[in-house]
Amino acid sequence: MKKIIPRVIEFLRQRIDRADSNYAVAAALNRALALAGLSDEEWARVNTGAEFSTWPDRDAIVTRLTNNYARLLEITVAGQPEDYLLWEGVGIAATFANPAIEPDVEHLCMAMLVLEGAASDIVTVNWDGLVKKTIDELTGGVPKLVVCVRSEDLRQPKLSAQLIKFHGCAVLAVSDEAHYRPFLVARFSQINRWAAALENRAVIGRLTDIAVSKPTLMMGLSAQDSNIQAFFASAEATMRWPWPWPGDRPSFVFSGDQVGAD
Repeated sequence: MKKIIPRVIEFLRQRIDRADSNYAVAAALNRALALAGLSDEEWARVNTGAEFSTWPDRDAIVTRLTNNYARLLEITVAGQPEDYLLWEGVGIAATFANPAIEPDVEHLCMAMLVLEGAASDIVTVNWDGLVKKTIDELTGGVPKLVVCVRSEDLRQPKLSAQLIKFHGCAVLAVSDEAHYRPFLVARFSQINRWAAALENRAVIGRLTDIAVSKPTLMMGLSAQDSNIQAFFASAEATMRWPWPWPGDRPSFVFSGDQVGAD
């Protein structure tokens, strides 16, 4: 998210010009900065004529918006689609569906777990296609992973593993926009609606089945999204895992900085 937020702010800043006759873009940028809770002194230092990367309070703004990204992407621009800041501002095609982007060591390790048979179910909120790309590279293109976004996708043969991308897939959204762009989840309202949406019920059922039947290895920024928290709460109510796990499978938490409430 720390890479997405500067991109969105700069995207809006660049579009504030004389063509913005109804100040729709300027208003959207002001709402975005308001989410960061700028002080009077910080507002005074805002310079929309300069690149966001040069703003003296850039790091503070990005840090404050990191845990508020869904409200940032909820901001609309008059005359544009609801997902304008995600599709165009973040740049889904260039940023997350770009085949030139290379996987890193984490994707390689996840791919190895799949190919070794240690992980047959992967669940992610990431939009990119790097896990599948890594597995394809290791197998020379031999199909091993099924990517599932919509409930209908769960009917595909599982192969070695099933990757459930319940916040959507950028690769599929670009290649089949009509069916998969609506399933890109990023905005605050989408996250809150996710658990109640009829089109997600089969996916939610599958996720619950995984959570109650298998130990979980969780990696990433946090579980800050309300739909993730609600999903785990529901799974816990269905059948709770003991913590810490007794016997030969102990439970661990690792953090590079600190463990927060999420």
